Amino acid sequence: MADGTELLLRGAKEMKAGHVKRALKIFDRAIAASPKDYRAHYQRGVCLQHLAKKVQAADAYRRVLALNPTMAEAHNNLGSLLLDQGQLVAAVKHFEQAVASRPRYGEAWFNLGLVHFTGQRFAKAAKAYRHALRLQPGDVDTHINLAGALQRINDSDGALRHLAKAARLGPKDALAQFSYGAILATRGEYEKSLVQLKLAVKLAEKYGRAWQKLGKVHGKLGQHAEAVDALKRALALSPKDKYLRCDYGRALARIGRPKEGITQFRYALRLDPGFARPHLLIGATLAAEKKCAKAKSAFDRYRKLRAGGSSAAADALLKKCLGSK
Repeated sequence: MADGTELLLRGAKEMKAGHVKRALKIFDRAIAASPKDYRAHYQRGVCLQHLAKKVQAADAYRRVLALNPTMAEAHNNLGSLLLDQGQLVAAVKHFEQAVASRPRYGEAWFNLGLVHFTGQRFAKAAKAYRHALRLQPGDVDTHINLAGALQRINDSDGALRHLAKAARLGPKDALAQFSYGAILATRGEYEKSLVQLKLAVKLAEKYGRAWQKLGKVHGKLGQHAEAVDALKRALALSPKDKYLRCDYGRALARIGRPKEGITQFRYALRLDPGFARPHLLIGATLAAEKKCAKAKSAFDRYRKLRAGGSSAAADALLKKCLGSK
């Protein structure tokens, strides 16, 4: 009969070959042979996690920690499962214990950043991601996530540096190229942004957010026909996105297709009848067509949805419309 150590080796071999269910059976036998061997319980947890049996995997990791309270990998894996379940406070504790037990554990520092970011503790997230980067400086995802945290604490320059680095490190990473292009757009560097966004959609043709951002940047550059094409691609991927409908409608209006633009705004309203923005856009489009009475009605509906608040943009457009008659 094989002993616990031999079974662990056999189970690891099956795992490496991708035979997770076979490995699980072997680790169960290892536990039966050596019930207090935390390594067998840990490997059982890894198998269960691979099989998406999250509750059972969490129980296995808890058993590991009862036998070996300082095992960093078990803390990290249990923390990830708790994070997926939205148990942020418990997840933080396990990630903190993981890095306390093993300070050079880059994955656990990354996960600690992720859980702090999810909980909107952005300064703490940035600190954890910086720890992760010191251990794995070439990791593209860590640069991207750190940039996201820095943006939320108003460090735009720092975010830009890390996204530029991510784009250099991951020339074929669509998210890296998109993220860098997106931050360049927020800084008004539209020509540079365009290069990155075009690369992002080339790398991932079904990347809807990248197509949408590409369309908006084309619009900023006055390239309205190109904007329509890009936004149409985005819309094919996300037909029920009310914001995208508005972006597409504006682009259509800008190339002299106002009726089609208004159709898109009204589609956005069918998706969300309480959405105020389409009424403003309908009003603006009608005002540009010198249909002032209809524009006023649209602006009035916009104000009503915004609880009677005034709109300087609507007032100016309506005044211009009436004054030009």
